[in-house]
Amino acid sequence: MHAVTVFFVPDDSASKALAEAYRLWAAEGLVEEAAWVTPSGITYSAMGPPFVAANVINANGSTTEELFDYIGRQRGLTLVRLVAGRLLASDRQLPDPEFTRWADDVGRRIVKAAAQASEVAGHHTHVVRFNVMAPVSGVEGIDPKFVISGWDANVVVAAEDRADANGTDTYVRYPGNAVGHLLSALCGIGGVLRGIGQGPFDDGATYHSTTNGNEVMLARQMVRSVVGVDAETGLAITTLNAINAAEPHGAAQFQPWAIKYKPQKQLDIAAQIRTWLLDQQPWKATRVPTVGGETFTAPAQTPIAEAWAPLRSVTFAATDGGKFPKDFPSDILPEHAAAQDEQLHRAVLGEQYVVPDPLSIYVVAGREIHSNDPAAVNWAEQHFEAEISKIERRIAKLESQLAA
Repeated sequence: MHAVTVFFVPDDSASKALAEAYRLWAAEGLVEEAAWVTPSGITYSAMGPPFVAANVINANGSTTEELFDYIGRQRGLTLVRLVAGRLLASDRQLPDPEFTRWADDVGRRIVKAAAQASEVAGHHTHVVRFNVMAPVSGVEGIDPKFVISGWDANVVVAAEDRADANGTDTYVRYPGNAVGHLLSALCGIGGVLRGIGQGPFDDGATYHSTTNGNEVMLARQMVRSVVGVDAETGLAITTLNAINAAEPHGAAQFQPWAIKYKPQKQLDIAAQIRTWLLDQQPWKATRVPTVGGETFTAPAQTPIAEAWAPLRSVTFAATDGGKFPKDFPSDILPEHAAAQDEQLHRAVLGEQYVVPDPLSIYVVAGREIHSNDPAAVNWAEQHFEAEISKIERRIAKLESQLAA
């Protein structure tokens, strides 16, 4: 599912603190990208739709974009969540009719612009709208005009802040913990908590809170997240990095029966294993023509589930001394082949020569390539081969000029 979340908030100090806290959470990797819109960012004109300036916040920081353009650039968009959020700091706080008017107007325009299913494309973008109100502790008698009639859910966040499900409630105060309290609710309802991927109301059902315009739903939620890498993973990464830095032989250094190869030899063996694997179905490689008449090696089809079994088999065998598939050529690792049944010395390659580090990111022609993304790596390989071909043709041309 490809979803976009847009938060509508008032122009006040609490909303500025909300957006700033969201920026910090995004930088820590706690939340996904989202757009933030306030009334001051909307400009109406005599003709055409309004210009809506959105503050798009993600892990890399924030940028200002036009909201309809931002949503329109999303390909294959299946869901748009529009979440209006307001902090209710006292019993005497009055609703702002302008906030309700512009939030409802922008929401209706997004619904109208959303892709509808057709016989040709069959794609549909669903838009859901949630109105979230978060009172501080002690607030009673919320004005019914805070409710936005016709939206999918009007939600009041319980003024409860607990360290855990069995903990004692901490009062919600403003200034104080109210901003974090409301932001947690917005992130949960907006489906932007990293690793969750959905919100509680994403099914798009019209809830009873919108039947007569005066009813609301009560939300109680708790959000707890590990900031950064957890201790166990961090320790494992640090240990493996230290081992790899000190010794290029991987697990071979811990086994007396393991054959140790020099780094270049390990690279050569890994390349031969890859060549053999790409000649097997369904990884079988073919020569594919490009626009310029050049060819490159690429899998004949997107690898299916059955393809991962031989891949897993050969990679584990290469790094832990296990058995290769029966049809694996013995000339690639003759010593290893001889040892399969005799329990003699076996070849063990360093894992860094066989599989990529899943955390590695490279930039090729301005595009980020994640080492655990086969399609992106395949594209990078094709790009390099195309560039090498260009250089070779240029060299040949220069050589012919020099010879003349």
